[in-house]
Amino acid sequence: MNPVFIFLVILALIAVWFLLSFLYEPIGSLFKRIWDKSVEEINKKDKGDM
Repeated sequence: MNPVFIFLVILALIAVWFLLSFLYEPIGSLFKRIWDKSVEEINKKDKGDM
C-alpha cells in the first residue's frame, strides 16, 4: 500500500476526531440523562413491589 495514502488516511481520521469533538459532551450528557431516568424508574417500580 502506498505510504502517502496511509498518511492521508491517518490525517483524515485525526481531522474527523477534532471536528466531532464538540459533540462528545452533549452525547454523554444525553446518555447520562437517559441512564438516570431509567434507574429512577426501576427504583420506583422496586419500591412499589414491597
